[in-house]
Amino acid sequence: MKSQTKNLFLVIIVALFLPLTMTGQEQEMFMVYGHVHDMDTHAPLYHARVYLYDSNENLLDSAQVDRTDMNMKEGGFMIQNIFPQGKYYLKIVHFGYYAPMIPFELCRRGPLQTIYLQKMPSTGETNMQEYAWELTNVEVLKQSPEYARDEERNEKFEYALPSDSMLTLAREEFNLDSIAGTGDDVSRIKNLLYWVHDNIEHNGSNGFPEGPRTLSNIYHSSKRNNCGYNCRALAICLTEALLAEGIPARYLTCEPKAWNTDNDCHVICVAWSNLLGKWIWVDPSFAAFVTDENGVLLHPGEVRYRLQHDLPLVLNEDANWNHQDLQTKEDYLETYMAKNLYIFSANMLNQADPEGSFDNRRRGTSAALVPQGSDYYNAGIITTDEEWFWQVPEK
Repeated sequence: MKSQTKNLFLVIIVALFLPLTMTGQEQEMFMVYGHVHDMDTHAPLYHARVYLYDSNENLLDSAQVDRTDMNMKEGGFMIQNIFPQGKYYLKIVHFGYYAPMIPFELCRRGPLQTIYLQKMPSTGETNMQEYAWELTNVEVLKQSPEYARDEERNEKFEYALPSDSMLTLAREEFNLDSIAGTGDDVSRIKNLLYWVHDNIEHNGSNGFPEGPRTLSNIYHSSKRNNCGYNCRALAICLTEALLAEGIPARYLTCEPKAWNTDNDCHVICVAWSNLLGKWIWVDPSFAAFVTDENGVLLHPGEVRYRLQHDLPLVLNEDANWNHQDLQTKEDYLETYMAKNLYIFSANMLNQADPEGSFDNRRRGTSAALVPQGSDYYNAGIITTDEEWFWQVPEK
C-alpha cells in the first residue's frame, strides 16, 4: 500500500465521509456524502456519477454530483439511503477521468472532505487499478515539510495588561477573580476555560453578534438570544478572560493543508503558564486540553509534533461538545485537529475586542506559522520559524 502513494497521476483521496446520523439502539447508520473536484484545478466536477458498492462489490446506490449547498462547497453528492458501519467501495464516473474502485470504511471519521480526481493522460499505457491510497489526516501531517529559522523575524507578540480599561471592566463585571480562583496559574487557566465553555454555547454555523467582539457582548448576546456562537467567538472570549486575569493568551486559528479549498478550520486558545514555563492548549468549544503520557500540558505545536511521530497524547476525559457529546482522542485529535494543525495563525496584539469596532484602539496584524514551501498567503506576517512563533511573552 505504501508504494502506491507515489502514483499521483491517478486518483488522490484526501479523506472521505462524515457520519451524519444514528438510528436504532444497536447499530449506527450513516449517510454517504462528499465532494468531487479536479485534482489540478480544484474545480468541482459537476455531473459526475458516484456509485456505492458493498465489500463484495455489489452495487448499492448512486448519486449525481451537482449539489451546491453542502459545507459551502460546490460539486457535492449525497446518497439518500443510510448504511451501517463497514467497508465499502466508490466508483466515480466522469468523462475523461479515471474510474477505479476506491475502498473506504464508513465510520466515525472527521469533517467533510474532498475526493480529487485527475484526468486520463492522452498518451501512454496506464494500469487503471492503481491510485494513491487514502491519506489519513495524521498521514497528511506527517508528510508536512519541516519548519526553518527565519532570521528576519524580530517582531514581538503583545498582550494587554490586566490594568487595561476594557479588561478591568470585564474582570469586574463577571467577577473573574472569583471564577479563576487563587490556585496556581494552571488551575486558574482551567477554571476560566470551563467557565467560558459552560456559559457560551458553541454553534459552528453562527458567527458573531452585532457589536464589539468582547466577552461582555458575546456573553450577553448568547444569553439574550438563547444561541451559541462559533469557535472563534468563544476563543476570543476566553483570551479576554485570561488577559483580564494577567495571563498572556492568544486565540489561535488552526487550518488544514488545503486551507484555500477546505472551509473548515478551528480556533482555540493558548495560554502562558509561568508554572510550566510554556504555552498550553485550551479549547473552549470542547473544554479541551492535551497532555503527554506524564500529564504535562502541551501546546498545539507540541501536539502536532507528537502526532507526526506517533508519541502518546492524552485528551482530558471531560472534553465535550455543549455537554452533549464527549470527545475522544481519536475523533478530536487524530481526526479533527490533525487536519487543522497544518497552519497556525494568531493576532500579534492580544487585547479585548481584538477585531472589533473601537476605532481609537490599535489593531494587530496576523502572523502565520507555516511549513517550508507553503503557498499560504492569508496573513500579514508569514514565517517558518516555530521558535519565533511560540516566543515567550515579554514581562
